[in-house]
Amino acid sequence: MFSSCFQCRSCSGGCPMAEEMDYLPNEIIRMVQLGLKQEVLESRSVWLCVGCLACVSECPNGISLPEMMDTLRQIALEEKAEVREPEVVAFHQEFLGQVKRYGRLYELGFMARYRMKSLPALRDIPNYMKFMFSGRLSLLPERIHKRVDMKKLNEVCHV
Repeated sequence: MFSSCFQCRSCSGGCPMAEEMDYLPNEIIRMVQLGLKQEVLESRSVWLCVGCLACVSECPNGISLPEMMDTLRQIALEEKAEVREPEVVAFHQEFLGQVKRYGRLYELGFMARYRMKSLPALRDIPNYMKFMFSGRLSLLPERIHKRVDMKKLNEVCHV
């Protein structure tokens, strides 16, 4: 799939996070093509991709960089690669944990657990209260109805 990339750099030109990345999206693809696994897994770029699909809409070959970045993040976690974005890793792990636990995101639990991992947790309490009183956060998690289907999906995705 990534062998069809001919390095036109359209993905990098359309990426809203490119300025923050240590390697541009097209460079990540090239590094994957060249087998520079460790450099890719330890890059900031893998964790800074927000999955907005801007790169996909720009790519003449329809290469899905967000899918590749998701896969690279999972490999980086499994192989315990050195990650230079610990807050993003904590966010990623807690998000997946919430989906695995409830089949969906339980916002209040997610924010609390994520903030406990990334500290300082207390600075966001006023925001939590504002969202709770406006009805945008529920105190208790809601579970999806077909948890069996979600469990199968988690097993297939190795989450």
